[in-house]
Amino acid sequence: MARHIADLEIEGFRALTHLHLPFLSDVNLFVGKNNTGKTTLLEAIRLLLSKDLRPRVYELLVDRDEYNLRRSYGSAIRQGDAQNLAYESLFSGRPDLSLLPVLSIGSSRHGDNLSIRFIWLHPHRGDDASIRYLPSDGPSDDPEAVPGLEIIRDGIRGLLPLDRLNRLFTRRLLRDEPQSNVVYLPSSGMTMKDIGELWDSIALTDDEDTVVKALRIIAPTLEKLVMVQSPVPNGDRMLMAKVQEFRAPVPFRSLGEGAMHLLSVTLALIRARGGTLLIDEVASGIHYSVQPLLWQLVFKQSAALDIQIFATTHSWDCVKALHRADDEDLFQKASLFRLENKSDHIRAVTFSSEELSIVAEEGFEIR
Repeated sequence: MARHIADLEIEGFRALTHLHLPFLSDVNLFVGKNNTGKTTLLEAIRLLLSKDLRPRVYELLVDRDEYNLRRSYGSAIRQGDAQNLAYESLFSGRPDLSLLPVLSIGSSRHGDNLSIRFIWLHPHRGDDASIRYLPSDGPSDDPEAVPGLEIIRDGIRGLLPLDRLNRLFTRRLLRDEPQSNVVYLPSSGMTMKDIGELWDSIALTDDEDTVVKALRIIAPTLEKLVMVQSPVPNGDRMLMAKVQEFRAPVPFRSLGEGAMHLLSVTLALIRARGGTLLIDEVASGIHYSVQPLLWQLVFKQSAALDIQIFATTHSWDCVKALHRADDEDLFQKASLFRLENKSDHIRAVTFSSEELSIVAEEGFEIR
């Protein structure tokens, strides 16, 4: 049985200066307008649950183009040993790094706590060419100082030097980490490369049948899927679909954006077995009329595969679909939160199942 997060408190992480979620369920939906911290909340949970923070920190910065174009941190970076990343963007208000800002993410009921503080480190090189890092006063006093993070997880302290982060990632040392059952699905869905790798692991298993059945929510006449090599020289593999209407297989992408997103969600559920799934814009590209079926799939797979799910949306149709999916009392395992930005402070308003029923039936907007 996976250990799920029962509550969450975030301090000083990006736009989330202080956010407290006193209880969390098996399935959690966060709704809000743009710029209310929905994606940031998923990033915080991912940091909390990640065993290796190096790829997470790198991706958090690079995926949002967080570079310092006019300023350098230490000689190692000036010499091109690492990307000049904007580490201050990890902390609320983008503070001056000389203040050594701190962020924290934790779950009080289960004792899962993570604290991250920006620090400066001095590299000490040993006779055997090994490098040991010790705290430093910063580049103004130490020309060899490099940026780093002091990480305290459940009372255990560690130092993470950031000067080699880009080099390690470029060499695939971070990207080739063992697959985790903490899965993040961006709003753009999975790449075809990721889909191909997952498909290889489930082909000719019951999971393949689960995927095909789920896709019939959108493509009722779908019979079978198969991965083939692209005819384009050096191209990635592509997914082909056999549907009743056509004699020959057709490219799966031709079934539309909604089918691609539903495929990504279903594969992500399988990969997250026994763990946690984070979905940004859960119903992206999926017509409102079939979104209740999407939620039924999410609920059933969450229970069957022991997955805690955190999803975001800005769509009122998605919220109503969550309520309409309650055909088998599955909704009792779900929680709904509205994130709102009031005076540059993001807070969460919690809706119980009874409150959501009233809101959905009366047609009140909660975004």
